[in-house]
Formats: sequence, structure tokens, C-alpha cells
Amino acid sequence: MALMAALFLMACGDGTPKKQSDNARQLIDAAYKAKDYSRLVQLADSLEKAGELPQADAYYWRGYASDRLKQKRMAEFYWKTSLQAAGDVTDKQDAATYAKAASRLANLLCVRGDYEGTLKMALPAVERLQALGCDSTSDYVNLLIYIGCCQSAVGGQSGTDTEDGFQLAFKKHIENIERDRSEDAYKNAIAGLINMAYYCNVTENYSDAVDWIDQFGKLLSQYEQRPDANAAYIDKQLARFDIYKAIAYEGLGKKDEAAKVYDAFLTTSFSKTPEGRINANDYLTAAGRWDEAADNYRSLNELLGQQKTTMTIDDVQNLLLKKYRANMLAGRRDSAIAVSQMVCDSLEKALSQAAKTEKEELSTIAARSEQFAQQQEASRRQDQLTLMGLTLLAFLLVIGYALWCRMAVRRRQNEYNQLQTAYTELEQNTSQKAREAMAQRIASDIKHAVTPTPQSLPVHKAIKTFASLTTAKDTTGNLYDLLIRDDKLYLMQADAKSNNVRTSVLMALARAQFRTASALESAPERIVAVINEALAATDGSGNEVMLFVGVLDLATGSLQYCNAGHTSPLIVADEVSLLPTAQNTPVGLEANVSYEAQEITLSAGALILLYNDGVVLAENADGKPFGERRLLGDALQASKLDPAPEPFVNHLSKSLKTYMGDAEPVDDLAMVAIRYK
Repeated sequence: MALMAALFLMACGDGTPKKQSDNARQLIDAAYKAKDYSRLVQLADSLEKAGELPQADAYYWRGYASDRLKQKRMAEFYWKTSLQAAGDVTDKQDAATYAKAASRLANLLCVRGDYEGTLKMALPAVERLQALGCDSTSDYVNLLIYIGCCQSAVGGQSGTDTEDGFQLAFKKHIENIERDRSEDAYKNAIAGLINMAYYCNVTENYSDAVDWIDQFGKLLSQYEQRPDANAAYIDKQLARFDIYKAIAYEGLGKKDEAAKVYDAFLTTSFSKTPEGRINANDYLTAAGRWDEAADNYRSLNELLGQQKTTMTIDDVQNLLLKKYRANMLAGRRDSAIAVSQMVCDSLEKALSQAAKTEKEELSTIAARSEQFAQQQEASRRQDQLTLMGLTLLAFLLVIGYALWCRMAVRRRQNEYNQLQTAYTELEQNTSQKAREAMAQRIASDIKHAVTPTPQSLPVHKAIKTFASLTTAKDTTGNLYDLLIRDDKLYLMQADAKSNNVRTSVLMALARAQFRTASALESAPERIVAVINEALAATDGSGNEVMLFVGVLDLATGSLQYCNAGHTSPLIVADEVSLLPTAQNTPVGLEANVSYEAQEITLSAGALILLYNDGVVLAENADGKPFGERRLLGDALQASKLDPAPEPFVNHLSKSLKTYMGDAEPVDDLAMVAIRYK
């Protein structure tokens, strides 16, 4: 019986190494310290094949190398496979690999914004590590922090769950410091508090952020007392401390305190580096200090030159778009236009490279999936062969086990077939959807960067203004702008039907050209011609943009205007009527087009309403449009209730919402009201 039991255990073995050899550990450590990530992947392959590296460890190191090589999809796949290969961990070494893979995967998902996916994976991992008594390592504590970050993001505010995740992580860090007082223990705790403060700021939990920043400062002060404290490290962490606290104070409305903390940041050496200047912009933009932010973004090229040679989609979204917005809001139109061109050029290259990289990653993932399935199949096949050799000793046992193995093989084959089908569909659908989603997100960011808020509209004693913009699910090219020069109000509204990044950049360019031309011209037809020349020269494909430009003399009420294919504005006085408009050619189709201007005189108290065609084309649940007649009727009713611009526009918005019901708008709903007093 003892012999049969021993042979049975041998037969049930999976054929893979259980422990990492000393040789494997030394080779892996050398490649890791040298940051030779291609070598790391090669070692994982060869050492696993040689039986010196367990399968879970091999997939962990493949994931680590892929992450460092910016291959995020592959890193996610490898770490998930590592967790799957680890199975039901039972000893310390298996638990260490399991914890590392779970921690890395949680960080990747959390940074991506997949908070629910992070919680779904990380919460069971924490429970498993606690059950094994492996709850004092940095990887375990990092899992607690990512759980707290995700709970904060999902909840949108501080709560018991968030506090439990962060508080438990902080408690573990303090226990680790008290246990050995090592430099690594301090640095791990400081890094953890940095993450807590960062995510509290990101989710606008500014009071919590201040508390964790203060704890961060206390730990940093303790670390400074160490004889081996690193001065450069301390300087960088002090800079982070000041920036995060300035952001939190700004979010709490404590602007003076925020400015003082930012002044302290400027005394650090890190603040003089390209990375420090770019980090400082998180506070400067929050504080609306656009000129300083635009100056700091001059260091962006230097920073990117230190890190890489090719711009990624994340670089475009997180750096170039922010640089564009800072220059635009700082009034640096020429710089903003130059950056917008960089956005177009860099995005095209980045999307092309992302598509190529994605295709390569999907191919590698499919191959690795097949390899993993084959390994599992080979393991089961070995089980069968071994059991066949035991038939003379345990015939009934072999029969039962053979049947079990056959069922396992069939299940594995079905799982493999499903995996192959899933990856085929993924390869066909994911790439295009990802590019479309990214382009839509960037187009939305550009649009929000250039669209004035109601609070930023110009103020003059002769007028009152109010604007409303309800964005459709798919971002479209709608834009308005107002400015005052020489006692004249210059007004513009533009509408383009496409919803891509280039259209958003063209609309931003139209606004910049409107502002530039309005500084030099007072004739609306000349301003329209300038905008047309810029858009026609920029986009040779002929991107049609409907445009209305008007110039209102605030002393006399004379309104000169030029309409290039746009909807006719409403004039609300004793009665409501459409402004007579000549239907000029829309801008952007071709160069050297002549435009015709018209003129009327507004009476005192008259109101002019600019609106895009999305207002009259808005449909209810039955697919019927709101229509021009209903708009005129509601405008007349709104003027009798309260002719002031804000309640007037709010009444029309409410009417539109009531008419549409649960139907989603297919176009933006943009309205700008100006009352001439």
C-alpha cells in the first residue's frame, strides 16, 4: 500500500519544477539589476524549459520585462497567467511569487483606471496572503494601497472602506519600520504614502490628502535623521511633499496657503529639473497660473529627450494636450497653434506605432496562450503515461484516474478552443475600438480646453451674456467665443459634423484665428475670410465648417455679421424672429472665397441667440426633431418669463430636455445669448 501511494503521488506530479534553483536566481538577478529586459525574457524561457524555474516565476519575470518595455497588454497577460500557474499557493516561495504578480497586476490595472477589475483581483489575493501569514511584505502592503486607491476612486469620496485600506497599509508600514529600521522599510513606507496622497488628490479627497501628506512629512523627517540618508532622495521627496500639499490646499480653497507651499517647492533642487518643472504644473494649472505653466512646459522636449525618442499616445494625452491648454489659456496663440500641429503629427505616429505594437503583442499572447495550454496538456499526458505503467499494481486506480485525466484533457481542450476564439475576435475588434476610443477622448480634451466657460465670458455695462453647452455622447465640432475690443463685441459660433481629433484641432485653430483676426479687423466678412484661408490651407481634404461671425457696436447697437452656412440666430425684441442671413459658402472647403456681410441695428433690450443645428434637430423618443417653429415659440415664452440671458437659455434647455426625454442627443446642444441693454 505504501508503494502504491508513493507511485500514485509520482503519477499526479505536474512535471514542472517546484523550486527556483540557485543558478536561476543568480542569472535572473543579474539581468534584473542590469535592466536587460530582453535578456530577462530569454532567461525565463530557457530556465523554465531546463526545469530550473517554476512556471509561475517564469511568467512573472516575462510580465516584469514586458512592463518595463512598455508592452502593457503582454504584461497583464503574463501576470494573470503567473497567478493562474501559482494556483493554490501553499509555501513561502510560491506565496512570494504570487504576491509579486498580484501587486504588479494591481498597479497596472489601477493606473489604467480599471478600478473594479483591480478590486476583483486584489481583494481575494489579500485574503489568501493573510491566510498564509504572508502579510508583512511590501507587495502585500502595496496591494492594500491599490485597494484603497480603487475604493477611493469608485466611491468618489472618503469612506470606511477607503480608510480601512489605507489605514491598514500605513499600519503595516509602521510595523515594518519598527521591526528592522532599514532604509528600504522607510522608502517603501514613503512610496506608499505618496501613492495614497496622489490618489486622494486625483479623486478630490483633499482633506484626506492633507492628512496622508502630513504623515508622509513625518516619515521623511525621521528618514533624514539617518546617517546614511540620501540627500538627493530627500530633496525630491520634499518637492513631492510641497506639490501634493499645494494641490490639496488649492482644492480646499486655501489659495494663500497653497501658494506659500509652492514657494517652498521652488527652493528645492528638484524644482529646477525638467521633471520637477513638469510636475509643478499639476499645481499651477489647478491654481490657474497659466503663464507659469506655459513657461514650465518649455522643458517638455528636454524631459522627453531624457526618457525616450518616440511619443506615445499617453505622452500626447498627458503632456502635449496639457501644454496646448496652458499656452491657449495663457493667451499664447502662436505657441498653442504650434503645439496643436505637434499633437496632430505625434498622434498620427503614435496611433500607427500603437497599432503595430498591439498586433505584435496579440500575436505573442496567442502564441504564449497556446504554449501554456500545451504545457498543461503535456502535464496531463505525462500523468496518463505514468498511470498506464501502474496498471499491474493498481488496475482499478489506473482506470479511475485515466477517466479523470480524459475529462480533464477535454476540459482543457475546450478552454483552449475558447481562448483561441476569444483572441481571434480580440485581434479583429480591439485594435480599431481602442484607436476610436482614444481619438474620441483626445478630441473631447481639445474641445474642453478651448471652449469658454460661462464664468469666462466678457463683461461690459452695455450687455449681459450667458452660454450653455450640452455635449453629445460622441464629441462633435461645436465651438463659440466672445471678446470685446474698442467698445465692440466680437462673437463667433462654429459647427463641424465630424468627430475626430483633426476636426477638434481645426476648431481650436478656428478660435485662434478668430481671436487673431479680431485684433486686426472689424469687418466680419474679413474675419470669416481669414478663418477660411487658415482651415482650407490646413486640411486639404475639405473639412466643412459652418460659421457665424458678428461685430456688435456697444455704443450704437449696430450689428454687422457674416453667416457662412450656419443656422440663423434668433432676435428677441417685441417679437421673436430669425436674423436674415445670406447663405455664404461654409469655411474650410476651398481657399480664396469672397464672403458677404449684412447689418442690422439692435433696439435697447433686444436679445440675440446663437445656436447650432443640434438644437433644432434634437429628437424625441419617436425620432421627431424639435424644429425651428417650436424653438421660436419657446423663445417667445422664455422672453416673457424673464428676458435676461441666463434664465432665457435655461428655459430653452429645460424645454429641450423635456422634449427629448430619455433620448440621447446625437449632436451638441450649444446656445449663446447676448442681451443689448
